[in-house]
Amino acid sequence: MTTLHIDASINGDNSASRAISKSIVDQIKGKHLGGRVIYRDLAAEPLPHLTLDAFADSSVLDEFLSADTVVIGAPMYNFTLPTQLKAWIDRIVLAGKTFHYTENGPEGLAKGKRVIIALARGGFYNQASPAAALEHLETYLRGVFNFIGIEPEFVAASGVLPARRVEALDSRAIVRSVYPTVARAELELRELGLSPDQVQRREHLLGVHPVADRAAHHAHFETSSVVVLWLFAQQA
Repeated sequence: MTTLHIDASINGDNSASRAISKSIVDQIKGKHLGGRVIYRDLAAEPLPHLTLDAFADSSVLDEFLSADTVVIGAPMYNFTLPTQLKAWIDRIVLAGKTFHYTENGPEGLAKGKRVIIALARGGFYNQASPAAALEHLETYLRGVFNFIGIEPEFVAASGVLPARRVEALDSRAIVRSVYPTVARAELELRELGLSPDQVQRREHLLGVHPVADRAAHHAHFETSSVVVLWLFAQQA
């Protein structure tokens, strides 16, 4: 089994998306001993923005196509994805390779891959939020992977504000299991003054149904795909 691990945050060790993506990959490695992991740090080694000449180099696309599972750390910058991550996506969404057009419209050709995306956002973007219309990270990533035939899975850390940086450095996101047969996910908050209402877990993602224990500052989730324990918040 080959896992492709992508990080895009510019915040290094202070990054929540990096901490979550690393934990996911560590759990995959534990479940699939002897598996291969390919790591690409788009902040440390950014890809150039796409040009016509860049299409001649298929190495990024080949790397993506060779992976069984893709784990992406994706922070929100200015309401959308980092340009480094967009440059990577521009190289994997290619007509005739990961999608084609039929008489019934476009069809994805990258079916069968598992894509897990660790999101980190400074604010809250649920439908009831005044900022909901500015959420162009999760919506874009879901749309673009759907377009090439993949239904991505998301682990989202929201409300990760720079003002909480000191407390955040004492918290880490730990994914306890990403094995498909696991049936429960739980999110536990440390004493950061955060309530379950401040931590966004999108109900439509993975069929999750939250039941919050407000007194204990716990939130439990039922899911068929991922078990996560988040101890955070950290900088995106």
